[in-house]
Amino acid sequence: KTEHPQATKKSSNNMSANSHLIVSDKMMAEEKKREIVKNVMMETAFFLKHVASFLDAQSLCQCLSVCKNWATQNIFQNNETWLDLCVKRFGASSVRKWEVDEDEEDEANKIRTSPNKDLYCRMAEQNVKPYCSLEGSIPLGGSTLDGL
Repeated sequence: KTEHPQATKKSSNNMSANSHLIVSDKMMAEEKKREIVKNVMMETAFFLKHVASFLDAQSLCQCLSVCKNWATQNIFQNNETWLDLCVKRFGASSVRKWEVDEDEEDEANKIRTSPNKDLYCRMAEQNVKPYCSLEGSIPLGGSTLDGL
């Protein structure tokens, strides 16, 4: 049985088209995988940022050493997160006062990855107490109880 040259040409064209479709399908599958991974990474970053808002300073610092991906995403060095921690621990007025002092010092040293993290560390190092507007204005003692 001899095959006609035209039939052989058609079958080789079909095989070529099929292999081209297989390669195209593989490329589309790889592209879908990349898209899925990208979406998962974005969702993970959003989720981790939300989780970071509930952590204390020590836990945030420990999260930086979990993996390179977490450290490079800057999720746990987010300025907003560290500013919230500063306000919760030291009070808004103390943080404002220290920020003004920091701004004056930062004129010379502008390169910082997380200024609010540095602010938190310096305030914690100095053991800053939250400011109380009533402190010092309430007279203690010196009153008498008549009739006792």
